Amino acid sequence: MASIKYSGLVSEIKGKLNGSILSAGYGGPIIRNRKSGRVGLTTRNLSALAIMSYISSTWRSLTSLQRDAWTAMAPSYPYINKFGDPKIPSGFQLYCTLNSNLHLVALPLLSTPINPPIQRNLGVFSLSSTGPTQLQINWSGSGATVVSLVISASPVVSVGVGVSPRRRKNLGAFATNSVTFADISSSYSAAYGGFTAGSRIWVNYSIIDKTSGFRYGNGSTFFDFP
Repeated sequence: MASIKYSGLVSEIKGKLNGSILSAGYGGPIIRNRKSGRVGLTTRNLSALAIMSYISSTWRSLTSLQRDAWTAMAPSYPYINKFGDPKIPSGFQLYCTLNSNLHLVALPLLSTPINPPIQRNLGVFSLSSTGPTQLQINWSGSGATVVSLVISASPVVSVGVGVSPRRRKNLGAFATNSVTFADISSSYSAAYGGFTAGSRIWVNYSIIDKTSGFRYGNGSTFFDFP
């Protein structure tokens, strides 16, 4: 792994270049070798790739008017790129992004886009446990039938880890209506095999609007098992 020293002409580099991946690490810019092919991909990775391939292929089945509608709606869904700059997606990017979110919550794909919804505030998130095999995520606000909470979690890490690890697994989507918590014990155990005393678990969460596929409210929190 090598460090990069920038000149006055370049402020930051990220992405892939031949056999190398350029990115920003905790200690600054880094470059590392890129693994070739798909060696080491898990079943989850392959499943995610298959889903994205399927969703992107359905773009071709849309009519010209439907594709134009996605392109026209794109400025309503700006995003922040890896450099922290605001960007406007293409119609194809918006179609794949929103429909991938809908797939996460087991809803059918949209053929025409919907305007961004009013964002629901679920309040403050926290994790709690009533025993060595139980973990739940809590929120302080009132839920709604039109949104789902999507959760990903890290493996068990040292209590000294102060930021959410990049390595995480998706635990699924959870209903938010009429409840202020979701038990994620079984989902976590299926992904990682259970909890470990004296360790920390990081959980990342976001909200998906089930009408439009819009994803927002990203955040993270952790819990230390005694």
